[in-house]
Amino acid sequence: MGVLAGTTPVFAGAFLLKILATSITLETGGSGGIVTPIFFVGATSGAALAPLFGMPTTFLGAVGLVAMLAAAANTPIAAAVMAMELLPGPEGVYATLAALTAFLMVGHRSVYASQKIGLSKSAGLDVELGGAIGDVSRASVRIRKGSLTERVHRFGRASRTDDDNEPGSSTPPAGSMPPDR
Repeated sequence: MGVLAGTTPVFAGAFLLKILATSITLETGGSGGIVTPIFFVGATSGAALAPLFGMPTTFLGAVGLVAMLAAAANTPIAAAVMAMELLPGPEGVYATLAALTAFLMVGHRSVYASQKIGLSKSAGLDVELGGAIGDVSRASVRIRKGSLTERVHRFGRASRTDDDNEPGSSTPPAGSMPPDR
């Protein structure tokens, strides 16, 4: 809590060390939770980035904590409530917005693999609702026809195809390859 109170200086790489230590502990069968490391990594990464943005370390520490919670645990409502409790008035609203943004950006991932998917986080992707997050694979996600995601995906493919068909390239022209599904 010293980081959030502004009484403890933060080593800029502390969050990286905590990620490494937690990963090693859990992967080698050691006991330990995941929520406290989420809080620590979020708060220390926010506080470490604060000087780069010219913001108070206490504010970005709290924002980092709630954003990391929302993203890693896939729990935007809990993180938003925590943001409003940790920070006064408008600052709590900003932290809530950061938490919701982090929740949407992380996609369908969570530290809790058995969590059920209740909503699709993308207008451009179809994901089966009701299944466990741990069961989502690249093959189970489909791009929606007519979406911005489809246009970007097609544009990326066209750019790769143009680059691959430069003189001296060993890739056959795009028309000679079987179309994707």
